[in-house]
Amino acid sequence: MNLTWGLNRFRVGFDYNVNDVGQQREDNLQGRYDFKSLTDFMNRKISRYRQTVLVFNPADAFFAGRQTETAAHVQDKLVLGDVTLTAGLRWEGQWNPQPTKPNPAIPYTAHIPNDLKQWQPRGGLAWSIRGAGKTVVRVSGGVYDARTPATLFQRVFTDNGVTTIAVDSKFDPSVLNVLTFPLPLTSVPAGINVAAPRVFGFDPNFKNPRSWQGSATVEQLIGENVTLSVGYLYNATHNLQRRLDRNLFPPTINAAGMPIFPTTRPDPTIGSLSINESTAHSRYDALAVSLTHRLASRFQMQANYALARNLDDDSNTSRRSGPMPRTTSATTRTSTRSRISPAASRPARFSSPGQGCRIRRSSVSTRRTTPTTRTTGPSSTAGSWDATASGSPRFSISTCAC
Repeated sequence: MNLTWGLNRFRVGFDYNVNDVGQQREDNLQGRYDFKSLTDFMNRKISRYRQTVLVFNPADAFFAGRQTETAAHVQDKLVLGDVTLTAGLRWEGQWNPQPTKPNPAIPYTAHIPNDLKQWQPRGGLAWSIRGAGKTVVRVSGGVYDARTPATLFQRVFTDNGVTTIAVDSKFDPSVLNVLTFPLPLTSVPAGINVAAPRVFGFDPNFKNPRSWQGSATVEQLIGENVTLSVGYLYNATHNLQRRLDRNLFPPTINAAGMPIFPTTRPDPTIGSLSINESTAHSRYDALAVSLTHRLASRFQMQANYALARNLDDDSNTSRRSGPMPRTTSATTRTSTRSRISPAASRPARFSSPGQGCRIRRSSVSTRRTTPTTRTTGPSSTAGSWDATASGSPRFSISTCAC
């Protein structure tokens, strides 16, 4: 809903989303027979057998739930001569599905936290210097929350240490003696040893990711058809999801600076206890330069360059029993240090009825990554370059409605 009152332009909105979700990811429900050769297969000489056996109901292998989201926002736009101010506030709430058969011995499997405190203030300013429109300064910033995808909930429903059992002849070869090829097992045979199950859960303080974003840009019209834009982009995201194994004793550090975990676990009845936490953090800083030249017949050429730094404290880490200190943040594995992307676009008309005007864009881009270094100890990859990304040109042509 929009409302104009004097110099103010108010906007109020409300969103309500209901998502019924379902997923099945369990492996080897019908059993898996492995053979080393065709001869072994003909002779029924089984090399390995694996199966996920359901303890209670066959439907327990399928995750189904409902995720509900509600949001409301208010925004005001105020024009004061050469300056335009925009301010807004958005609230979002996310209600998550809850496990139907939690493991009573592990509280992490009993509850998936909702997030009802997603308050997101935002603001912006645009200033046309001297009112001529040739030089424009834009500054904006705000808080943006992201939803937690329902795919993270699936394993809490189906892999909690009580709904499924993993049978593997590699763990207990005697299971090969009770098989009837090619049929699967209907239950775990008596006397068969099974591996300790891997359990998934959620930390009670889990929250949705929250991003603090800001930008400052100066746009300058050069002549009649050339526009130069120089800006700074900032993005710091907190509460990023990651899984940590909480069924580990504290590690020892070897001579190379790498953590070595004991082979025994605090709870020997289960294997890894993978808990979803919202403790990871990332930061992105970039200097962006754009040059646009408008030619005749609406033909446009553009060149963009970005010099960026992308850090986080999760993508370069390995198995551990607790979160890493913020001081160990390092360049992300997907970081692109610099990127150049020239592009051109022009209107193209098609003869098919009803298609109207279309825009065809062609672009070439090249990018260079930064060396990545492990966050603990020396690394054999320190100082290396990503061969697939370093200086590799990319060409694309796209067509979209104008």
